[in-house]
Amino acid sequence: MHIFYSQHISGNIIRLGEEEAKHCFKVLRHKANDIILITDGKGKLYRCMIEDHQLSQHRIQILNTLQPHEPRPYYLEIVVAPTKNAERMEWMVEKLTETGVDKIRFIKTQRTEKGTLKMDRLQNKAIAAMKQSLHHTLPEISPMIDFNDLINEKTDATQLIAWCDEKNGRKHIQSLELSNKFQILIGPEGDFTPLEVSNALQYGYQPISLGTSRFRTETAAIAACMALYFKFAV
Repeated sequence: MHIFYSQHISGNIIRLGEEEAKHCFKVLRHKANDIILITDGKGKLYRCMIEDHQLSQHRIQILNTLQPHEPRPYYLEIVVAPTKNAERMEWMVEKLTETGVDKIRFIKTQRTEKGTLKMDRLQNKAIAAMKQSLHHTLPEISPMIDFNDLINEKTDATQLIAWCDEKNGRKHIQSLELSNKFQILIGPEGDFTPLEVSNALQYGYQPISLGTSRFRTETAAIAACMALYFKFAV
């Protein structure tokens, strides 16, 4: 059964957004009295009945709240220096959402390539991936922030920075101790500069390795996410 997404919930009545409504009523041709599943993107999954299937005035009633699968035992924030190729960033957001991530942020570093982030497209990719992978939590996606502003932020997360320098005393990500909250920084093509890494370490970041392969930026982000998924997920 398809899962739909909506933020428009009032009491036991749900309305779908324009695109979701078109998909439900025009593409899949759902009618009144049909039973469908809707997630609020915040961890809840509802079993619903369509009362009125008219596109502009549809009305959907919540019948009951279902018990989703157990959530991941950790919170994960991935922070990425975006590439110039927007499609690669969209693909990354899709795969991170499928694997399981709570927040995706973008940073401007010294070597970050110039480019634009279309936040609405990234959001739509995340919504589609959430539904396809049967997740019920939509990751928060934040616009670009300067690297130095980011590392100055206060957080209770275990702060990690993936860096390719072989001479640095890095731990492999699989050797990390269990934590309930992680923030992982992924650098641009060409990596972080030594000064950026030095500054991050001064603010409490731990350097980590993702293995011996040299990854593209978007692949590194997914590798970090998958490493924690297989190490800690239940």
